[in-house]
Amino acid sequence: VNYSLEINKDDKVLITYQANEARNLVESLVKEILKKKAVPTIKFIDPEISNLIKESLTDEIIENKKNIFKFEVNEYDAFIQIRYTTSDYYDQNVDKELNNKLKNALSPYKDIQINKRKWVLLNYPSVVDAYKAKMSYHDFFNFALDTMTADYDKMYQDMLPLKKLMEKTDKVRIVGKNTDITFSIKGLPAIICSGEANIPDGEVF
Repeated sequence: VNYSLEINKDDKVLITYQANEARNLVESLVKEILKKKAVPTIKFIDPEISNLIKESLTDEIIENKKNIFKFEVNEYDAFIQIRYTTSDYYDQNVDKELNNKLKNALSPYKDIQINKRKWVLLNYPSVVDAYKAKMSYHDFFNFALDTMTADYDKMYQDMLPLKKLMEKTDKVRIVGKNTDITFSIKGLPAIICSGEANIPDGEVF
């Protein structure tokens, strides 16, 4: 609210979340947004139920989804999206061609959302995530929250030397098992990611 989005008075903020497990976080976000005298709205999406619709996409459904998304992009100043992994396969029955048609319909408004609105995305720790990490849920939850609440101001300062190095670098070589790749990044700007849009964060690309 304060760092990633820099919410101001009267900003309209849409919080989208995917699981009741994230309810406490959503409640805290709403309280912080209200302290700023901004305007929060919450939207709950069940990914598996949503995919029932995506499995039966028609031109009418795509047009309806486009209009709803267009309204949101035009109506809201900031977006908080909280994902929650329940499965890596819940969308396996979605037709790729129809899904691409939906993405293309939303694309102009997605560009506005990403490039002209304030937004932040995080993955709330789930049991599935803990299983993939080979950790107990309790341990993984604490690990994830510790990571998400890093000191991003300090992270930004720590990454400045890498940004400078990358921007004066020509050749990069990556060597590992069965890997030996060389390429040039000459003339490319290096961009620091330190919690402005993704939580957790920590990359220079």
